Amino acid sequence: MAYQPDRTIEIAPLILPLTRPTMIWGVPRGAVIFEMVLVAMTFLQTRNIFALLLFLPLHAILYILTIRDPRFIDIITVWTKKCLPVPNRLFWGGNSYIP
Repeated sequence: MAYQPDRTIEIAPLILPLTRPTMIWGVPRGAVIFEMVLVAMTFLQTRNIFALLLFLPLHAILYILTIRDPRFIDIITVWTKKCLPVPNRLFWGGNSYIP
């Protein structure tokens, strides 16, 4: 088929709320579960009721990061799986998975 310059490309609108991850209180669900476990473990280790207040600043930090990019948890997860240094990094000057 030949190129026809008089044709226009139809662009479908992207509906952003449909592309966002599941949120709880403005933070991705996995991050909320992580921070709840972290606060619970801190509470159990310290046996201090005020350790539960750690949830508020931690949630605020995650909320600010989520405003910038709703999928930052997914990005960090993929980065840790793919880009962390391997033991022979200094020898080869980069990540090498095969000797």
